[in-house]
Amino acid sequence: MPKAINSFMDDKRNMRPDTLRAYNNFLKIFNTFCEQKFNKDVYILMIDKSVATEYMEFVWKKNISAVRYNNYLGFQILFFNWLIDHGYTKVNPYKLIKKKPATQKTRIMDIDPRDRRKINDYLITHNKQYLLMVFLAFHSLLRPKEITFLKKEHFNTKKQYVFIEGCFSKNKNNRCASIPDVMIDLTKELLKDVRKNEHVFSKILYLERPRYHVGILVNTGKT
Repeated sequence: MPKAINSFMDDKRNMRPDTLRAYNNFLKIFNTFCEQKFNKDVYILMIDKSVATEYMEFVWKKNISAVRYNNYLGFQILFFNWLIDHGYTKVNPYKLIKKKPATQKTRIMDIDPRDRRKINDYLITHNKQYLLMVFLAFHSLLRPKEITFLKKEHFNTKKQYVFIEGCFSKNKNNRCASIPDVMIDLTKELLKDVRKNEHVFSKILYLERPRYHVGILVNTGKT
């Protein structure tokens, strides 16, 4: 099985780093399970329906969510489809395993309005960059990773929107997010100090502008 795993990862080498890390993690857990179960060299043909079911039960006992369980199952299906396409096996035992029903997430932001004002007042005085990050997440609904990759060129302050490239968004689609009036002045102010093609929240920006005391370095300036 190690040969098949190495071939799979080599075939996927041009995928996004985050995807490769996830694949590597899934495979590491699966390989460890197989080694402990068989206590000898493991071959792909040894993974039948019963082993596949046992592995998914092993994963479920990790006290993970239904969504995470389904992610494990989805990867196993993908991996064994690849194995079939490359002649390692003829059957995908994971296709016979059902997904877990996922419950709807409930997100509650229970921060007292007075505390929100205190946070805002503190950040506007001590850490404007971080305040803008909070605004982008809260008002523009950007994900943390998407925020870290933003450059000056992604912002259009005249039309009040920020462009998110598909190469670093979760769903891989380009999209635009609005910049509401509550944060437009702060956005314009901070963009003045950012050079063209420079990450807005980069390590370089913080090191070269020490007058801004920033507690978090979120990007090295490299893509």
